[in-house]
Amino acid sequence: MVNNDKQKKNKDPFMRMVRRRLRRHSLTIGLIVGGVTACIASFIIFIAIIYSVIIGVKGACAPDTSNPIAGQVGGANGEWTQKGSKEYNTAKTIFDRLTKDLGVSGAAAAGVLGNIAQESKFNTSAVNASDNGAGLIQWTFARTTALKSFAEKKGKSWTDLDVQIEMLENDIKNQAMWTSGKFKDNSLKTFGTTIDPKEAAERFYISQMEAGGGYASDPDGSGTKRIANAETAYKLFNGSSVKADESKLGSAGGKNTNSSSNSSDSDETNCVVVSDGKWAWPFKSIKGKPQISGAQLFGNVGGGRKNGFHDGLDFGTVPYNKQDILAIHDGTVYKIDHQGSTQNDLGWFVCVKSDDGYYEVYQEFAFDPGDKDKAISVKVGDKVTAGQKIGTLDSSLSNVSHVHIGVSKKEIMAAQAHAFSNDGTWIDWSKLIEGDK
Repeated sequence: MVNNDKQKKNKDPFMRMVRRRLRRHSLTIGLIVGGVTACIASFIIFIAIIYSVIIGVKGACAPDTSNPIAGQVGGANGEWTQKGSKEYNTAKTIFDRLTKDLGVSGAAAAGVLGNIAQESKFNTSAVNASDNGAGLIQWTFARTTALKSFAEKKGKSWTDLDVQIEMLENDIKNQAMWTSGKFKDNSLKTFGTTIDPKEAAERFYISQMEAGGGYASDPDGSGTKRIANAETAYKLFNGSSVKADESKLGSAGGKNTNSSSNSSDSDETNCVVVSDGKWAWPFKSIKGKPQISGAQLFGNVGGGRKNGFHDGLDFGTVPYNKQDILAIHDGTVYKIDHQGSTQNDLGWFVCVKSDDGYYEVYQEFAFDPGDKDKAISVKVGDKVTAGQKIGTLDSSLSNVSHVHIGVSKKEIMAAQAHAFSNDGTWIDWSKLIEGDK
């Protein structure tokens, strides 16, 4: 009976037609569902690709494809003098970038490498907990903060080689960083055109780049090692074959183009900023902010100082040489004295008391006992107003590389007991000028 029913059903033409149409519709529905699924999958993949591109551009370690030698380098860890090691490749990359980007000579680039070898052994992740040093040249305190901020703006890690090379190049282009107690003519051009790796290593070391602009000699005894490293790099990378490109040096030097810098200077040289509160910068050539950075700034900036603290602002003979030192605030000169003849002393100093409770000191712009009249233009009892001449900054005077200016609410000689303590005795007076604007 069951078999007969099946035979009848199979012979029924209407049912056969229904079954055929159902099969065709099932196939069509399957194709439609499959097509929709494929479209959705393609869309998801497209979104993923776009997201990856965005993250690649903005992520912490995105490569900079605009420069063919940017980013990290390969190679196994080893000595920087060992070809093929990661450290060697890092050193070679820095050498090539400095000569290509800035136009410095092979000797100058080798001088930089000699210092880096001493500071970090070409390890971009190197840190020193004692002074907050970080990176290739061991940027410290405010400079470490600047390095990390610079990296963050570029969307990269602070340990990225390209970030640190750019930071280094921008420091080198900042004329204020070349302040030196030993090399009165120190600048990107004098450094960049040297043909002696020994001289280059010293010029880089005894400056704001490394030791601090106030030093006239090797402060920690590492100078001979830096020189030896520089001479090794000079031979290793055939430095004698790389001549300075003065067209590039001319365009790179003399300006503070540093994204990581803490200040900038205007090309205009005929305006002094005097606020309604009668605070002013100490040089007529300054408009906006002065050309100072690194260890010249106020606060915990390192630079080889005790506790890493700097109790004022330093204005170097580069770029303020032969210029009048102007009063930063109204007041009365109450003390002029001499204390020592080295960069660790005050030298000749001028103290001013202001009616609003501030005290200002101008020091370290003359050291020789016989240079008083050459450097100082005021006498005890003189009343000065902001912008009035206090003295002259002149690198031809013995041991002079800058003028140091400090401000306190304590009498200056009492405040000197707190010279290396960030306890509020000394004031970042640049903020007083900025507050007047």
